[in-house]
Amino acid sequence: MSAHLSPFSSRLVGFSKRLTPDSTKYPTMLSVKDQVLIAASISPVPIGPRQTVTHDGSRVGVFLKKFTKDSTPNLVSTVFRGLPNPRGFEDVGIFNVTLPKGETVFTLTERFRTDKSLAKIPPDKWSPNHVLIPAPAGGWCPHGPPSPIPAIPTSHPVGSPGAEITVIDSGYIWRPQTWGPNPLLPLCSNVYRREADWLHLNATGTLGQWQPGTANVVDANGDGNLDELAGHANFVAGVIAQQCELPNLYIWNHNSGFAYNAAFDNFSTEAAICRSLVMSQQHRATPVIQIGHETAVFGQVVSVVWGLAFQRIEAPLNRNLSTDVVLTAPAGNEGDKVRRYPAALHDKYPFVKVVASHDWGGNRSTWSNHGPWVTCSAVGEKVESTFLHVDMPPEDPPKAPHDFTVNSWAQWNGTSFAAPKVAAQVAARITSAANAGQAWAALSACTCLSNGDIGIIFPF
Repeated sequence: MSAHLSPFSSRLVGFSKRLTPDSTKYPTMLSVKDQVLIAASISPVPIGPRQTVTHDGSRVGVFLKKFTKDSTPNLVSTVFRGLPNPRGFEDVGIFNVTLPKGETVFTLTERFRTDKSLAKIPPDKWSPNHVLIPAPAGGWCPHGPPSPIPAIPTSHPVGSPGAEITVIDSGYIWRPQTWGPNPLLPLCSNVYRREADWLHLNATGTLGQWQPGTANVVDANGDGNLDELAGHANFVAGVIAQQCELPNLYIWNHNSGFAYNAAFDNFSTEAAICRSLVMSQQHRATPVIQIGHETAVFGQVVSVVWGLAFQRIEAPLNRNLSTDVVLTAPAGNEGDKVRRYPAALHDKYPFVKVVASHDWGGNRSTWSNHGPWVTCSAVGEKVESTFLHVDMPPEDPPKAPHDFTVNSWAQWNGTSFAAPKVAAQVAARITSAANAGQAWAALSACTCLSNGDIGIIFPF
């Protein structure tokens, strides 16, 4: 555990039984320690009732036995197990691997991608099961935790009531009435929340079942401090609700490592996020999707699981992703040019939009990730939105003001809060005569849009 990491990052890395960092290149890149994702087409064992192992799958099996000393590759579960699949799309196996001394899932992946006997297999068919969280560098979002604001800000919603947006994020807390006023409800037509599935494991971690997770709480570890990402999705939802008129929000909430229980993987892995993406659209196919997570990926090779998830939310639902859907995601807060996913999927899937942050003067935020892979930016500094009715010091320094009981609103910074502004502005422009793609075109036709504090800049 690195001393320079924030308590939150240290806590995540400290899950030594379940997670491992790629300390060689990106110390904040985390993966489930003993899991790799392998597409069904190259799976070393059948992962479905009618599947047979292909020639490539047999070669992968030989590779695994050689380097892991494991006689039988162990299938924990699959990413989309139990979900409707009328078109018979490919699934992805979640494999538990036995690692020899000195090996990690990252070095094993490197061996797989450089093995000459496997040269014809696309590298994205095998991947570590990366962990995605809204603030992978720790230290909350940039410049510390949220801070209270003295008064409720004036919002500037646009469009007709009822825009529909799916939010896949972490730290959403649906507070009982006794916790005080819920500032989000008057801003929305409807808020639907579902706890995302966690992969519940057996005692040896070799077999898993997807089950709905436990709701977030403000202080999971009982240390008397506000958990770092508690309220993150509450804040995102409020950002959206201030930009478009009385939206319908469908929130799929990930716990992101708050709970302390080795019996399940409650981390927001690529497998879990992609599963939520498919489940959310099977529940309610929305034209706008906002995903609040990001990660660098090992070797800059993104897992095939994303493309397979996109298949499942397109054809079976009778829509064309390029015209009927816009998916927004934050560029990340590390201040570099390294592509972060899922945002950087824009390179291959243009309906995905990468959102960076700029300040109130239109200058790139110093901490915002950037580069030619970014689609646009919005103001991500000193954003004001709905938070929690809580008076509790933050888990990480600095120990900023922390009494949010006056009105349950807060001010916060991050690309996490720039991206939902763009999502909301797209949703507000969708009408019976304009689909999501046309709404995006209308929005991006403005080189600089000013609506309240939004300030979207195209391109960035």
